[in-house]
Amino acid sequence: MDLTEFKELVLRIVSLASVLKNKYTAQTGAAVNYACIFCKSESEFSEFSSLASELGEVVLETKMGPVFALNEALDSVAGPLKLLKIRKVDPSRYERGDADFTVSNYAEFKEKYVGVSGFKLIVREKFEMIELVDNEFDVRVYFSSVPLIEQLGMKCACGKIAKYSTKLSFNGNPIDGWECSACGEEYYNPEKAEKILLLNRLN
Repeated sequence: MDLTEFKELVLRIVSLASVLKNKYTAQTGAAVNYACIFCKSESEFSEFSSLASELGEVVLETKMGPVFALNEALDSVAGPLKLLKIRKVDPSRYERGDADFTVSNYAEFKEKYVGVSGFKLIVREKFEMIELVDNEFDVRVYFSSVPLIEQLGMKCACGKIAKYSTKLSFNGNPIDGWECSACGEEYYNPEKAEKILLLNRLN
């Protein structure tokens, strides 16, 4: 598989996950937070990890595989994709992958969908997530109480880690993004920054 085909695979996972999400929830506008490929063999894990390393660098090592922060976000049907996990072989994961989406109000979403067929609450130490599975789909969908991109932060140009913040300002408008305490650099949510620039031009 070459790099173009690899990107197409990742985007296909997000696309299928979006269809699954929209089939069972009203969160049609929910943005993708991260995506994961389920490897089917050790050789595939090695190959996909190598391809992912061409797109970005590892920002988190987990028991089931590395998470990469992409140097350039992939333009998916659910918005820019910045994080990609390569999951080791796991017999319990028969699908091709999964995608995690950020819902507008997690507490309300949880109250509405937990207990509904296909949805399952998974509680971790510092956050929780809701899993959505349909055996007719080759992907799984997750909705996290704290999106992974917020948990991780992002690497700043100075080499330190910029932390997620909801208290930034761009052209006089409130915006979320990442702020580096070491050098003061700020990185704005690109989707929201684009909307602010568009509104400014219209005004």
